[in-house]
Amino acid sequence: MLAATVLSATPFQVSAASSDPVTTPAVSARLLTVENGIAPGAGTLSAGLALDLAEGWKTYWRTPEEVGFPPEIDWSGSQNVASIDFQWPATERFTAFGIENFGYHDEVVFPIRITLEEPGAPVRLSADVTLLTCSDIRVPQ
Repeated sequence: MLAATVLSATPFQVSAASSDPVTTPAVSARLLTVENGIAPGAGTLSAGLALDLAEGWKTYWRTPEEVGFPPEIDWSGSQNVASIDFQWPATERFTAFGIENFGYHDEVVFPIRITLEEPGAPVRLSADVTLLTCSDIRVPQ
């Protein structure tokens, strides 16, 4: 399981935020925000889950077929978050264990649209991410 936190984003920040990377031999993950802070009264925030996969490693899409499972994210440690809209970028087809699958290799950023409970107030994003990586073997991360 990977856990990443983007520190509080406030209306006074001047640059986008990024968590420290959480790294395993197969993948490095981090949360990031897109906007340079939150405008007063803003009701949404754009963010992303960035995965950098090591050479030869892949991860799966939302419908991974028979051999994988999609990334699962627990946002319960977040603050001032009403809802999360997790998006899925275009995938590539690959074969794992003789079965055709859809997923990602090298690097991918999953766009995330966050609706705030209290628009314009500080936000704290915290994500516990579980995903399956695949090379010659499948390894839960």
